[in-house]
Amino acid sequence: MVYKKYTFCKKFKEESSVKNKKFVSFFLVAAALLYASTPVLAASKDSFSKTINFKAENEQENIPDFDKEIIKDGQKYTLSGVSVRTLKKTPQKEVQYLTKEVETVVGAQEEYAPPDELQDNDILYSLSHVVQEPISTPGEGQLVTGFVDYQYPIQQSDVPKTKAISTTDPATGETIQVTAELKNLVQQGGGWKPNYIDIKFYNMDADYFEWNGIQIEGNPEQPLQGYEQELLASVGADRNTSRVIRTYWTSDVYTDENGETCRNARADIEQYVNYYRANYEKRLDKNEVRYVAAYRAEQTVESQTSFIYERAATAKYEKDDNKIAKYIMAGAGILILVAIVIAILYVVSKKKRNRRKNG
Repeated sequence: MVYKKYTFCKKFKEESSVKNKKFVSFFLVAAALLYASTPVLAASKDSFSKTINFKAENEQENIPDFDKEIIKDGQKYTLSGVSVRTLKKTPQKEVQYLTKEVETVVGAQEEYAPPDELQDNDILYSLSHVVQEPISTPGEGQLVTGFVDYQYPIQQSDVPKTKAISTTDPATGETIQVTAELKNLVQQGGGWKPNYIDIKFYNMDADYFEWNGIQIEGNPEQPLQGYEQELLASVGADRNTSRVIRTYWTSDVYTDENGETCRNARADIEQYVNYYRANYEKRLDKNEVRYVAAYRAEQTVESQTSFIYERAATAKYEKDDNKIAKYIMAGAGILILVAIVIAILYVVSKKKRNRRKNG
């Protein structure tokens, strides 16, 4: 009896396992058929597309507005989506304005007119306007000079430090007075300059007369003749640069306040002296005129920021009933899928219970 029972149980398990496998296989095949049927409906030709080409200055504007619904061949179609793509991007043409300034500086008395046109890098510029501005640069203009000659020895410290000099103003052409400053004192050759020495003789009533401790006999017409070097030495004159030309009486014999008999004489001399020149100068301000000529040009170039976009907008329409069928099939597919999952869970659960019961 035990043997038969065991055989029956084993047979029951084998039959049950076969049934479960068939049941699971059935639902898997059903799910596969459902899944396979869904794309066929989605790929249905019950739809069409409509494309409009358009241009825009950016990728956001001018997108066409498509009708939400269209009646075609007696069928109603509903807009399901719009896609836009760019076909071509072309830079826009724009006018570029170019400017150029040319600066020219001329003397205050010079006439100047900038040219009306200017060629630069194959671009023709036209004169727009001119700004004229006077400029003055201190101490870089005309040099005014003057001098004073001295035909006697003189020290630079004794020379005036400034001198008024007349000159012509280069800016106005008028005569102006400028104060020049002493630049230097230089030797400017030399020459013999006339001078004289006054002489007083004593004891004119004697056989000899006296001068500077020297007794001279007689009463010559040229007093101190032969004593020229002593005469020059008496006044400190250099005999190398001084010479006596002649001596002669300048008075008759007279009695001075001391009661002495006297007579006056004079010696004409020449002395070689260095001539000096004091140089003065003053540099005037440099007066000029600055011309700033402004030029302008136009040229057409391709813009780096503005473009024309050639685009295509495609609208897709679908039949209304086709959409409903899709929704129904999608819902049915979901329900069947849920049923399959529940059936599989049921089979697995039942299988576990039978194992526990037979175990």
